[in-house]
Amino acid sequence: MKIFKKMKKGFTLVELVVVIAVIAILAATSVGIYFGVTESAKKSNDQTVTNQMNKALLLDETLNGKPSTPTDMLAVLEENGFDVTQMTPYSDGSYYLWNSIDNRMLLLDSNGEVMFPAEDKKPTNKYEYFAFISTEEERETFKDYSLYLKNNYSGSTEFYAGVDVGNNYLEEIKYSSDSNTQTSIIRTTAGKLIVDAAEDTVNHYGSGDEVYVKNVSSDTFNLYANIGYMQVSAGEHVVVKEGASVNAIYSEGSDTSKIEGVDSSLIKTSADGSSEDIKSGATDFAGGVGTETSPYLVKNERHFNNINKKSDRYTYFKWVGENEVDASEWRESVKLCGSFDGNNATFSSLKKPLFKEVWNGTNDPASDLNNVYTISNVNIIAQNSASGWNTGIAYGAYVHSLLLENVNVSGYIEGGNASSYICFGAGNRVDSYQYAGTITFKNCNSNATLVATNGYATGFIAHAMFTKEGKIVLTNSNFDGVLSSTSGCRYVNGNYYGGIIEDDQKATKLGTIYDENYNYVAKGKFSKLDVTKGNLPENIGDAFELTAKENTVKATFSLFVSPGPGCFTSSYLSEEINVIDGKLTSSLIRRFDVRVNASGVTETGIHGNNFDIVNPEFNKLDASTVVKVVEYDGNNAIVRITNIDFNDKTI
Repeated sequence: MKIFKKMKKGFTLVELVVVIAVIAILAATSVGIYFGVTESAKKSNDQTVTNQMNKALLLDETLNGKPSTPTDMLAVLEENGFDVTQMTPYSDGSYYLWNSIDNRMLLLDSNGEVMFPAEDKKPTNKYEYFAFISTEEERETFKDYSLYLKNNYSGSTEFYAGVDVGNNYLEEIKYSSDSNTQTSIIRTTAGKLIVDAAEDTVNHYGSGDEVYVKNVSSDTFNLYANIGYMQVSAGEHVVVKEGASVNAIYSEGSDTSKIEGVDSSLIKTSADGSSEDIKSGATDFAGGVGTETSPYLVKNERHFNNINKKSDRYTYFKWVGENEVDASEWRESVKLCGSFDGNNATFSSLKKPLFKEVWNGTNDPASDLNNVYTISNVNIIAQNSASGWNTGIAYGAYVHSLLLENVNVSGYIEGGNASSYICFGAGNRVDSYQYAGTITFKNCNSNATLVATNGYATGFIAHAMFTKEGKIVLTNSNFDGVLSSTSGCRYVNGNYYGGIIEDDQKATKLGTIYDENYNYVAKGKFSKLDVTKGNLPENIGDAFELTAKENTVKATFSLFVSPGPGCFTSSYLSEEINVIDGKLTSSLIRRFDVRVNASGVTETGIHGNNFDIVNPEFNKLDASTVVKVVEYDGNNAIVRITNIDFNDKTI
């Protein structure tokens, strides 16, 4: 029997094409459905998040009222777990806006249509809505909206609707608008705000340094912020709201009736001084315009440091801060050009002179012969140690006439040369190094401990540098402290250069407090320090090493150099070293080759084994270059001073 096998028949080409087409259609349909479902899920998620944020805002508004700024609103949402500045909707091209009128978050699609809440319509008054941006590109995209600036904003600072700077510091913001009437919210943290929008009402929140209201609508500029200075163009309407503050308002017009809600004493016009003086009083100080009748008010360290800014004319300053001031962290050197009234405050734990200089704004004392520069009503408790010249009140008095009145000094002052009140007189500012100026002390008393490790300890002035016509006047003023020095102890003026000394109590002090040459002779109040000479290390670059005295616990090593003929020996480098195994070994200071104005050297300091001094006034070293080692016991009392002379001086 024959068995026939049936052959298997394959698909034809047509059948294969049909099958592939069917699969493709099914796949396309499935992908479309998939992406549609995915996008729908994203929208649903974004809407749910937006709804939750609005519920949180509604609850908080019920309890605390409507937030005034986006910053306030964002704080509410953050408390409820939403950081809008870090959130991006999942829906493609969508974004969030905050409706500042209804206090509601909106979710919009890429066409600007509202996705949620459904009942909200597309924004028309865009200034009522805040967008959240961080770049210039985004600022341009949303420029008709009000804007909240995310952290590290990098765009322009000119805006045409409301703006909230968030956590950014913008030095200057300009708000301008030529559009239809709108009410804009502006919140700043610092810097300057300029408003020039004739049709707009502006509500300003936060804080700032300066505000310039050039143009607003007849409705007003409402200040809810705390600012330093405001300048208002003539006729503009400004209202300072409850809780806001401003140090001074300068009106460019004489009619100030449209400035409301602030004490009239804070409103100034040109009759009270220039706008610059009034602004400085409001931003650099706590008020005032720098005149005798309205001195700049100094309330804290920042204000005190700003005295440096006033050197173009004789200016008056008055302390109005706390009566007991902890000045232990005060570091900046301040120059006084004028008068400072301390208002009987006590500045304690000062680690430097209260002023670096009293000067007239130039290096020529003779350029101002009429003004008497004054420091008055100040109490100093010093805790002040330095390797160079040192004092309690002013390092230099570079004026023709200086009065110190009711200035009292106590505490401890240590330096190469040390005094209670002043290091240098006006002579340090003239070519001859001597000058016929006058320094007057009236009702001044010092009981400070003064220690001079390289010269004289002096009750009042270390080095007046006066000619025979120069004068130091003591009126009801006394020094009753303790003097210790390496060279001598003097009552009035150390390193005396001529001049006249007038003391209205000389008859009672002569012979018991000082002698005919004003050397301090008060019993038990003066002493000479233990000074010895040491040896240089053997080689250039070697450290200095000494055997410490028995009760020494630490020491300061200081490099003193006189960079030119007639120049004072000054400390250029200093370090503190503890005793280790009975030895004191320097770390930073070594046996240097000391050079002045060496070829190719542009900065003073250590360069290898050289110590270079850059000083265009001198071209050779004077005879005096020394390393000074001052040893201290556990009570910070000086045990011994060792001087190690240098011979390695080159040009």
